[in-house]
Amino acid sequence: LGASWTSASAPDESPQYVVGHFPSSFDLERIIDLLADTLDVDGGDFDYSVEPDGSDDADVETDIGIGENYDWMTHVQKSWPPMIASPFVLTLPWHTDKDVELALGTNPEHVDRPYIRISLQGGAAFGSGEHPTTRLCLSWITDVLADGPGSAGPLRNFLDYGAGSGVLGLAACALDHDVAAVGVEIDADSAAVANVNALTNGKNMKTYVPPFSREYMGDDAMALTLRTARGRKDGDAASDVAPDVLPERLDRPIYQIAVANILAAPLVGLAPVITRMVAPGGMVGLSGILAGKQADQIIRTYSEFLDDCHVLAEEDGWVLIAGQRKN
Repeated sequence: LGASWTSASAPDESPQYVVGHFPSSFDLERIIDLLADTLDVDGGDFDYSVEPDGSDDADVETDIGIGENYDWMTHVQKSWPPMIASPFVLTLPWHTDKDVELALGTNPEHVDRPYIRISLQGGAAFGSGEHPTTRLCLSWITDVLADGPGSAGPLRNFLDYGAGSGVLGLAACALDHDVAAVGVEIDADSAAVANVNALTNGKNMKTYVPPFSREYMGDDAMALTLRTARGRKDGDAASDVAPDVLPERLDRPIYQIAVANILAAPLVGLAPVITRMVAPGGMVGLSGILAGKQADQIIRTYSEFLDDCHVLAEEDGWVLIAGQRKN
């Protein structure tokens, strides 16, 4: 029906509500007529019968009408506070210093600790901190940078493969100002968002799309890259941050630390690509993986390239797998 945003009450709540938010230019009376026709009712308050289990005795009172007009964007913003993933606080453009203080206040363990603020665009790129895998990776990055990158030598280059918003590379740069981070992302729009985020935060990170080769991406990923890249035109507001293709000089074993927060299936296919970019002795963190069979599969695959490949941490059924690049 063209709603900008919809929401629904929890399944166990009574009465049930479905709320749709439409631009003010829409003919809301026409929307109501379409809903009434779909539900086979006349409009206003109705009693009609539903048959979830084949019976005829479930009467539901339905109210279709125009609700209170309000700014749905403001409503969404109020329901999305800054995300805390110690020592980081991840904020979106509408978050104020007061919002950060309130978010820290709801987490007493963080109130008296110094934190690092990373500002992210509220776009479609994955990595705003609300998902367990992002938090797992941020925690791993913090620990690895505190302990050092192992036998790979001084940390200079950080790889964020499947960068999304670029939050993981930005976190590494924020923890160590000498770090140069490189992101790789198949979605050209997300890569552009990551480049905006790097500029906004003043960090030494640049995100690229991978080479157009089946070694780097399957058919679906290649189609996504081509579609989003073609959607960007010269003169667009974001044309100055539109991603380039990863150059050969950066597609080499020069990274002391690499993290890939994707999904299990692409991680399996990309194992040779990701690991060959890591310097011998470098540290690798992998997430986007469910505990159990997926974790077992990733460990089997990456043990060919990594020493001590194991599940290091778990949150809400998601795991982070870590290992060290074989010499």
